[in-house]
Amino acid sequence: MDRVLPAAENLFQAAYSIYQGGQLDEAEPLLRKAVRLNPNHIKANLILTLILLDKGDTDEALKIL
Repeated sequence: MDRVLPAAENLFQAAYSIYQGGQLDEAEPLLRKAVRLNPNHIKANLILTLILLDKGDTDEALKIL
């Protein structure tokens, strides 16, 4: 379990960098994996929600919130 949390954070950091570059479709799978590894990763959940809202997937975004 000790490796899961750092792995989730590393995935989040990579995804966030990609997200900031405007590549939402590329960031989404990394964020999903980070959330699978650590469902309590607030920032990963937040950015994933923003991406889903941007894509118009309100129902899935609301499930995360």
